[in-house]
Amino acid sequence: APHRTYLEGGSDTGRAPASIPRTSTSGDHARPRGEPIDASDDRRSTRAPGSRPPSGGARPMKLLEEAFAKGGGGHVRLVPDNPEDMWHVYNLIRVDDHVDAVTFRKVTRGGGDERAGAAESERVRVRLRLRVEDVDYDGEGDSVRVKGRNTTETDSVKLGAYHTITLEPNRPVTIEKVEWDVLDVDRVRDLSDPASTADLAVLLITEGLANLALVGSSVTTFKAKVEKAMPRKSGAAQMGYAKALETFHRNVFAAVERCVDFSRVKCVVVAGPGFAKDAFMRHVDATLARTAGGGGNGAGDAKAA
Repeated sequence: APHRTYLEGGSDTGRAPASIPRTSTSGDHARPRGEPIDASDDRRSTRAPGSRPPSGGARPMKLLEEAFAKGGGGHVRLVPDNPEDMWHVYNLIRVDDHVDAVTFRKVTRGGGDERAGAAESERVRVRLRLRVEDVDYDGEGDSVRVKGRNTTETDSVKLGAYHTITLEPNRPVTIEKVEWDVLDVDRVRDLSDPASTADLAVLLITEGLANLALVGSSVTTFKAKVEKAMPRKSGAAQMGYAKALETFHRNVFAAVERCVDFSRVKCVVVAGPGFAKDAFMRHVDATLARTAGGGGNGAGDAKAA
């Protein structure tokens, strides 16, 4: 049976988010093409002073298009949703990658003819594809600035001209690489499915209501909500209370089995006011005792708070 630790007191407890690794993406720290991939490579090092890891997001990054193979070339089209997504986009982009996104360019019109009057400047919305030469993360503005040469000629920007694209949340961006290494592939997978990195499950339970969440390194994802109308504990409805509570506990237990991957999750925290958590844990004990060897589904530690 899984080991459980009971915590005294009814106060809420928090879990400090793990820091997001800061990895180098440009300059001398860029990995040369064709060099063997080493996950422990210390050249993916701390970024410039002043940058900060962002706070956790609530939704996975939108993956609009994916066309690449691990160790080969290809591209992804993403829509960052929050500051944390921008941090990961920053770490995905390397020197010599190609970035395709919408940007704004200041264009001067008129001024070449006396009859046309004075020259006027305006900001024009254009879509550019840059070959990356430098990447900068703005922790205060939650944006990423990508500098490079334009590889797609437009009316406003000449082929080969330098430009800086500012990437911001909720704006699509395409990142194309000659080689997708294992670290970048894993990062894309984790961003599109934040629950895949979760190693802690939290069940908040009271009589007739339970919420289940998975807590990853930087993202908390709510997976299930279980509700059950509970009769009164006194009077004529008292006889139906025990049956309703048993049904509620079975539904909650089923939600945990359905939503929690115990090959990844190592600990389940059960918390709630009063004795609701204790009643549920007794149901868990009884259910596991009925299974062969009492091992159940191989759950990790369960903590009741």
